[in-house]
Amino acid sequence: MDNDLYLYDPIIKEVSKEDFMDFINKYPRKLTKLYDGSKTPPLITYHDFEMSTKWLYSIVATTFDYDFPDEYCYQPENKRAYRIMANFEDIFKEIISFRNKNIKE
Repeated sequence: MDNDLYLYDPIIKEVSKEDFMDFINKYPRKLTKLYDGSKTPPLITYHDFEMSTKWLYSIVATTFDYDFPDEYCYQPENKRAYRIMANFEDIFKEIISFRNKNIKE
């Protein structure tokens, strides 16, 4: 992923539903859950706006609303996608370091 914010690229990892929920429940900062109904199935993203105020760069986890009340969206559990940013702490530290450096200058 080419980006203009991170020095290192986020590592996106596909995980089980249990690991996904564990990640969400144990995340060390406030997460904002956003729902995009323009996708089929609807996209659910979790954002760390302390890490970045830019929507795209604040995403730390994604999944889809497979249980949306429409049979078209349904997927059996073994075909569902749950993704997390595996290196979120490294990226957060990098961003904080960059912000602190720029504040001092």
